Amino acid sequence: MKLQLTPQSLRLRLAAEEVAEFGRTGQLTQVLHLGPGAALTYALRQLPDDAPAALGPRAHFAAGMLTVEVPAALARQLVAGTTVSLKSETAGTNGQLLRILVEQDLGPSH
Repeated sequence: MKLQLTPQSLRLRLAAEEVAEFGRTGQLTQVLHLGPGAALTYALRQLPDDAPAALGPRAHFAAGMLTVEVPAALARQLVAGTTVSLKSETAGTNGQLLRILVEQDLGPSH
């Protein structure tokens, strides 16, 4: 799972194997080791079935962990291949717009 951060945007790109694992387990987690005793953990998690799909992906950061949560209905669409990306826009902590994109990595031919 690749993480790309730019000012006011967050993007997760998933390889085909990761999409399949996300479908099986409902989550993916990666750790970026930044040096002795320092790491950034980032995760993609599926929300329960009762989470409204209209929410779209949401991001949270606490205790060195960045978590992107996706409503179950949207996660199923991504896993089934009926959609290749999930997008949302939400207010960040300073009221600035934060864009979130979760997408399948279709490789260099696309």
